[in-house]
Amino acid sequence: MRRIIDRHAAKELLISEDNRKEPRHAISIPVLIHGYGSHCECTPEFAVSKNISEVGMALLCPIEVTDHQVFCAVWEDHPVCFLGMIRQSRYAGGGYWEVGIEFQELTTMHDREQLRSMAQNLNPASR
Repeated sequence: MRRIIDRHAAKELLISEDNRKEPRHAISIPVLIHGYGSHCECTPEFAVSKNISEVGMALLCPIEVTDHQVFCAVWEDHPVCFLGMIRQSRYAGGGYWEVGIEFQELTTMHDREQLRSMAQNLNPASR
């Protein structure tokens, strides 16, 4: 995630008004989010990142995310995928939910092959 932060954030965008362990960077990039686990029947959805740190990210989602674990993908030079734990989910207004995700582990698209076509839509060069 450090590479994504470095590519998208300048030092001026650093958000440090609160006392967090890791600084957060205001970065808006598209993210594919999908509930993770065998019991999950939810539909994958696109969200937009609100901010990113080295340990997690906040997303604005058009749906309420009710799963505790999620699979997410963002596009760098290729899909960067990770598993994460939902640490916060609240209604942000305007039909969007703000979801705080703590990174658990990096993974690959091979773990979620059925999402490959949707992840391809995150690539600006695919348009």
